[in-house]
Amino acid sequence: MRNQDLLYSKGGSVCFSYINPAPGEAIDFAAVLGKEFVQKELNLVANLVISAAGQTRPVITEAVVAPDLDAVIGKLLTRHSQEELSALQNLQPANLDKRKYCQIISDLYSEVLALPAPNRGRALRYFLQG
Repeated sequence: MRNQDLLYSKGGSVCFSYINPAPGEAIDFAAVLGKEFVQKELNLVANLVISAAGQTRPVITEAVVAPDLDAVIGKLLTRHSQEELSALQNLQPANLDKRKYCQIISDLYSEVLALPAPNRGRALRYFLQG
């Protein structure tokens, strides 16, 4: 099972809190998601930090990834409405469907991973740099 599928299977609140932790929020994700899941995530982060240590990487601008983002968003729009996708940018509404949000994030990640290798890497770096 892919990590994002496991997150989604645990319900909207767990998935949302994992992706968007609130300041001061303390959740034992190992108890909720399993030690193996958490260890895989920690290993991934450790590998990213080690691989980037001592290297300066250019900031990935939206202009650089725009064609890939347009393609990914186009695919997402075949499964989700424009209104649902706009929820990714505004997480505050009281009526936010956290389970739907997590499904969209899972679909977004899957579509980005389906991009060709250099494009996939740029898109992931774009999202990770905030």
